[in-house]
Amino acid sequence: MRKYLKNLENRLTDVQKDILSHIYKPTVVATPLQDARRDLCILPDGEIRSYGDLYASRHFATDGQKA
Repeated sequence: MRKYLKNLENRLTDVQKDILSHIYKPTVVATPLQDARRDLCILPDGEIRSYGDLYASRHFATDGQKA
């Protein structure tokens, strides 16, 4: 595998190497709620936000069960 990666690296131009050097793996900055699918949104710049239990009272009864 190292030989393959080295060959691949040798074929890259300086511009391609510069582009690849600015790519980083995602960083965990927060842990969403247990079921945050309803409250997640993706902004135009790719940022993911969760607004918590914004609409929870509409979807759950007072005992925590789904309405």
